[in-house]
Amino acid sequence: MREIHAESMFPEVKYTKSGIEMREACGRKSDALLAKIEERQGRIARVRADHGIDDAALVMLLQQVVNAAARRDRFAYMNSTTGQQAEVEAGVVAQLNTEARAIESEKEQAAKLRRVARNVAPDERVVLTYDDLAYLEF
Repeated sequence: MREIHAESMFPEVKYTKSGIEMREACGRKSDALLAKIEERQGRIARVRADHGIDDAALVMLLQQVVNAAARRDRFAYMNSTTGQQAEVEAGVVAQLNTEARAIESEKEQAAKLRRVARNVAPDERVVLTYDDLAYLEF
């Protein structure tokens, strides 16, 4: 029996949804993304609070990452809680950076979904690919 990969199944099949269905799906997906952004912002706030990383320290840490020619395990910053020079593991900075990038991506996706929802006519028929269908959770 040959192995079948899901991504290669039915590549030519297209799915049709009404404008109303699209509006509803885009609204649900946008709301879900905004909730995910809030979760991420909460995680960022907790990490920053745990390490005493204020806005100035965050900027300093990210500049160090950008300017680091060699891989480093730790980065120095001024702890806003203690007022002392401190160090944080590279993984913490990477986590903050990853969450921030994900937030930007999710904001862009939510904005695009809201734009589609505003502009698709209720009686319009919209043709979707399987990936679109899955993304919108139909």
